[in-house]
This record gives sequence, structure tokens and C-alpha cells, in this order.
Amino acid sequence: MRKVYLLKNSRFGIYRQYPKEISSARSTLYKSEEAVNARANRMNFQIRYPARLYIDGKCVQDMFPDWFEVLGTNLTGEVSTHKKRWWAENEIEILF
Repeated sequence: MRKVYLLKNSRFGIYRQYPKEISSARSTLYKSEEAVNARANRMNFQIRYPARLYIDGKCVQDMFPDWFEVLGTNLTGEVSTHKKRWWAENEIEILF
């Protein structure tokens, strides 16, 4: 995402595709009464990742309040991160 500026004034663009839960929560925030009032009054409003509504720099509504606490833990449990090499599994004998 660092070089997205190179696509400016071209026929290509970048769109972030979020999971269904996040995109529906962001849609709900966009249609919320606070967001509609902020747009009507020309106030600064943002929807930040994953789904937080900020109006004039203050968090007004958070759809996933424990999002970063959950992500800070090991979600995979005891899964081994050791990668097997393909040549170790498929040894080939060459006979001359």
C-alpha cells in the first residue's frame, strides 16, 4: 500500500476487501444516526479499522471493542510453525 499514489490519475485503483463481519459493521456505522448527523453538520468523521466511528477525533462507537485484545493472543493454539522442506519428504534415488 506504500506505492498506491503511483496509480493516481490512472484507470486502476486499490480497494480493500474486508471480511463480511467487518464490512457489515462498517456499513451499519456509516448509516448510524451519529454519522448521518456528522455528515449533515459537515463535521469530521472517520470509520477506522476494524469498525470504529470517530467524530471530530473522538471515538463515538466501536463495533468490536475487544478486537485488539483477541488479536494479541495466540489464535492457533499449539500449532507447530515448523515448515517441512519438500525435498526432505520426496527423496529421490538415482541409480547408475
